[in-house]
Amino acid sequence: MRSPLIARQHLAMKLGIFIIGISSAYEVSWRQMGVQAALFLVLMLLEPRLYRKYLFALRKILVFFTIYWVFATLFALDYVNSMVFSARILYLLLIMVSVWGSVDKRLVLWQLRPLSRTRLGYRILSYLLGTIYFLKAYMQAYHALSAGESIFETLSKAVNAGQQVYARSPEIASKIERDLNSSEPITVLCASANMLAAIFLFALVMVNSL
Repeated sequence: MRSPLIARQHLAMKLGIFIIGISSAYEVSWRQMGVQAALFLVLMLLEPRLYRKYLFALRKILVFFTIYWVFATLFALDYVNSMVFSARILYLLLIMVSVWGSVDKRLVLWQLRPLSRTRLGYRILSYLLGTIYFLKAYMQAYHALSAGESIFETLSKAVNAGQQVYARSPEIASKIERDLNSSEPITVLCASANMLAAIFLFALVMVNSL
């Protein structure tokens, strides 16, 4: 099964879009940020499941916004500044999902193969992959355990999940080694995906310069 266009974009293109999007979040006007957010939403049309991921992320961050607005009300923070802060958080979250919500891991590792051939690069990639795999395994183990009603039971659940993941350390280490040393041929990058990324990056820069 072929990966979607967004997933097949070159890592350098993804990084360019991410950096421009993040940096512009602190400099552009409301109008510019609104146009850039609309561009990201249009980009996500290429992979509609990214909308579900964004909505999921919004639900997760809802608690943070609730706490923030309670403190903003209690300490009489400027309403406009609070709105700007909230809008920027939503915009940054949108960038994270639209850029990194769809990634072809095998393709990214293939692009980073020159880096993995150096000792330092191999260690960095091993650490990043290990972090991702351990977090994923931990979340799976945590949700698989029965929910606790008290704080003690919740803490015990967290510890038990950690122990289960730790026991899988050799398995995860082997998986990392296979990923970094795989000689499996990878399909050459999709020209249309990179052309789309280049056009989108150009549009971001143009909006940022208005």
